[in-house]
Amino acid sequence: VNIGGGATITGGVATGSNPQGHNLCMDGATTTMNLYNCTVHNTSNKNANIGFDAGTLNIDGATITNTGSAVVNVLTSNYAGCVAKVYIKSGTISGGTDGNIGLYEDDFCVMTGGTVKNGTSIYGSNVYLAKNGRFDLMGGTISGGVGTQKDGYGANIALQGTSVFNMSGGTVEGGQSSGYGGNFGI
Repeated sequence: VNIGGGATITGGVATGSNPQGHNLCMDGATTTMNLYNCTVHNTSNKNANIGFDAGTLNIDGATITNTGSAVVNVLTSNYAGCVAKVYIKSGTISGGTDGNIGLYEDDFCVMTGGTVKNGTSIYGSNVYLAKNGRFDLMGGTISGGVGTQKDGYGANIALQGTSVFNMSGGTVEGGQSSGYGGNFGI
């Protein structure tokens, strides 16, 4: 799937006991979604703006935003054996009120440019990693994450379990935690 050229996707609502991907959802190891020069905006108050269990999401020049509540902008699955890959080359992911990027199991993200900013959450307002999730920051900026509870941690980036965050470039700045670790919480 290729979405670009100034396209706007907004207003999607997924219902059910565990809704995923209000605006965009993909499932399948060989699926690829390319978001370039487009906008994906969510105002819903449940689960993810973009959700997927497996496959590849390429972000290059896209603007992915949220003004709802309890929404992760990009959320991968919590299922063993499913691998979701996210590549951020440029663009902006912002405003996730339950975090901006959540990676689980063996899912990973490689960020070489762009901005992930202004997420709010108890843990990892901009990037949350759990259960072997991996994030490689090689360029771009992760900033302005706000932790929302006094016992929370990692306003910008939180790691749990055996997750890994590798930083060989880019910037992490301006995290504000009510608990521990304004920028990183481990």
